[in-house]
Amino acid sequence: MIARFLLSGLSLWIACCVAAPTVGFSQESGTLVEADQNFKRALEIWNDGKSPETEALLNRALSIRQEQLGPGDPKVAEVIERLGALSFNRGKYTEAEALFRKALDIDVRALGERSAVVAYLMGDVGAALREQGRYGEAQTIVERSMMLRRELLPPNDLAMAGGLNNLGRIYLGQRRYSDARRAFEESLRIYASSLPVDHPRVLQNQALLKRVDNAELAADHFVKVFDVLDSGFRNWTFSAFGLIFVAVGIVILFFPNMMRATGIPYLNVQSGFQTFFRYSFIGFAILWTSISFFATYSQHLRHKVLAEENRCRIVEGPVEHFVPMPYAGHAQESFSVDGVPFRYSDFIITDGFNNTSSHGGPINSDSYVRICYDPSEGVILRLEIRDFKGDLKDYAKAQSIFPKPGDVPNMSGKNLAINVPWYSNLFLVLYILDFIAIYALYLPYIRTFFRLKTATVRDCAIPRALEAGRKIKLRNSMIYWDIESRAIWLRPRGFNLVQIPLVVATLNVAASEKSITGYETRFSSGSPFVMALFLWTAYIFFSATMAASPNLPSPAQFVGIAAVFFLIVGFINLRIIRSRMDRLIEDVLSELKEMQNA
Repeated sequence: MIARFLLSGLSLWIACCVAAPTVGFSQESGTLVEADQNFKRALEIWNDGKSPETEALLNRALSIRQEQLGPGDPKVAEVIERLGALSFNRGKYTEAEALFRKALDIDVRALGERSAVVAYLMGDVGAALREQGRYGEAQTIVERSMMLRRELLPPNDLAMAGGLNNLGRIYLGQRRYSDARRAFEESLRIYASSLPVDHPRVLQNQALLKRVDNAELAADHFVKVFDVLDSGFRNWTFSAFGLIFVAVGIVILFFPNMMRATGIPYLNVQSGFQTFFRYSFIGFAILWTSISFFATYSQHLRHKVLAEENRCRIVEGPVEHFVPMPYAGHAQESFSVDGVPFRYSDFIITDGFNNTSSHGGPINSDSYVRICYDPSEGVILRLEIRDFKGDLKDYAKAQSIFPKPGDVPNMSGKNLAINVPWYSNLFLVLYILDFIAIYALYLPYIRTFFRLKTATVRDCAIPRALEAGRKIKLRNSMIYWDIESRAIWLRPRGFNLVQIPLVVATLNVAASEKSITGYETRFSSGSPFVMALFLWTAYIFFSATMAASPNLPSPAQFVGIAAVFFLIVGFINLRIIRSRMDRLIEDVLSELKEMQNA
């Protein structure tokens, strides 16, 4: 590619000669002159080829030449090659490869394979393959390019030096250090014979030779600490986590049958929504688990192929701009090597290397590393560290989805700097006490419950077997006849206590104490205090953990949004609970009638 740029005048002259018979009409000649001017201007302002003006001029020249000369003309290939070089300089190597190959195909058909221009384009294609880490393909086509250059060019031609530099870089990527040294030394000799000693290409080749020296010196001192080929499919834990939800879905689907089999009190209230929820939950759990497995496993297979076939890109050098991840997360560990950035975290699912220094990882600011990585995702597939002095652990081992025993003290000790006041768990204590009071039918407390609903009951006599002042178990509830308040208190029993929480009912007894005249549904008077304490605890927690940012809501706003959400959800849930309680009361009245008729 560099040689093509240096010899652009020569290639322009060749292309003009080929196109000369076409330039015979004044209108066509003027248009082609405009294309040539655009192309010449693009080369004049080329610099690094990243300017939008350069691209616009090249596209305009390409459009005119394709229209006037046809798509198979060498002058068309000339512009396409420069567009490929532009993409190359922008780091779009796949796009550059496609453009170089298109230009190469045109020139091979028009000029034949034994052409210097074809040899240059082969080098361009090889450079694009090299930057993608496809060293085997790059070596094949660049060695063909060099064979043509040796036949067609003088031995000290600058294009020879450019091709040797390209080949040396490929050998260096393949760790063929002796072959890389020979290529760089020959390239440097040619450059030094024609260019000043401080010319960038001379200095670049000297730097590459020094890089070969360092690589050869360090070749026996690198320690491999991670390899995706050794780790296997580490992401299975992510998919396996979905199996927990599949198991929960199976339990939900067959829950009524399980309750009947165990004999635990359970009032099965059939509804279309419940049926939909049961099937949709397990369906979604299976779908999510399947998708997560195929997504992570296909990624693993792709990374495995890249590492096995040596198609991953390799970068080597000292770790720069190292930023460790805090122990509790909230950020990723990051660094760069030779300008290539890397970011990872122990908390991010990947089959590449992700062991941060705060969790015992091997990389620090003083490390000198050699990394084989996936260029499309920046995932580290193989990590080698020169003169590694730490303990060699199995960094490729799959991480457990559950915390290790040793992590618990660390999380509760000095690394977790959140001071929670003693009353932060008071909401949980109040909730437990509220539950115990309902379970025990503690009248002094449950008499304070809020009235949700009142209804009239007809033709329901109190069975003679029902004794006042004693708790009696029914099919799905527990009742207690309180003579003093002329009411029969009722609470759910068994699993119904979970389905219908925070609610009790009273069956109002007639003055004759022989029949039930109505009922009332009552809701816990302690639940508002529990919710208020919970939101206060959430505010304290988020105030201690949330970073101040103008783009994020404040802790007070966040808790306020949560409070509105809980109110809406609570209102909807309260209607559902009240409906279930009505169904439970109907079951109690039905059972009392059965007892009366027995």
